[in-house]
Amino acid sequence: MKAELEAICGAYAANREAVKAAFRWDNKALYSVGANIFCAAGKPAEAERLKECRQVIKKHTRIFSKFRNSKVRAILASMLALEDDPDARMDLANDYFAMLRRHFKGTEYLALAALLLTGMTEQRLTEEKAARGKDLYDRMNRQHRMLTNKTDSVFAMLMAFSGKTDDELIAETEACYRALKAAKFSAGGAQTAAQILAAAPGKRRTRRSGSTGFTPRWRRRAPAAAAIPSCPRWRP
Repeated sequence: MKAELEAICGAYAANREAVKAAFRWDNKALYSVGANIFCAAGKPAEAERLKECRQVIKKHTRIFSKFRNSKVRAILASMLALEDDPDARMDLANDYFAMLRRHFKGTEYLALAALLLTGMTEQRLTEEKAARGKDLYDRMNRQHRMLTNKTDSVFAMLMAFSGKTDDELIAETEACYRALKAAKFSAGGAQTAAQILAAAPGKRRTRRSGSTGFTPRWRRRAPAAAAIPSCPRWRP
């Protein structure tokens, strides 16, 4: 176990340095996000490959494109670096972004959502799913107007691909949010984690008085999800 942990930590540190070398002037928090993307894939990060994928983003976008925003470009390049054909994925991401913009305000986080959704090979984005994501976002915003912002468009779109009904998703999100808040999570972290848990397959379980079930294990703002490799909850 110790040797395995040391190997994971060593890979993480090396990956972080590679992301840092490719995006030296970007937000330092993004180095860790990119490192985790490579760790989750079980592949090493290479600074030159990341720089190549940064150029792929530039090649397929205009100068003021949200895909080029410094808040997300290191994450986008990290995901593209794992692809055999990053150009094809960027083409599809542009198509998805155009579709999402018909329902959401165009932001850098919507660009992130677009690229993430291109990785869902079993399902494709449709106008119906985009509209469903916007409806879910609006419902979350009505419940937590002070917490919900443009970052939540990512989670709303992931929830839109769930097999659960809208009512089930909103009810589970709220129940998980309240449970996490009671466990001393920050409000922002609780909302992020609640959205992730609600979108996950299966039914919600809670832990009370020693019974088995979900047990919160972190206290800081929650990372974003299996579907979003360790993407932190940023605030504008």
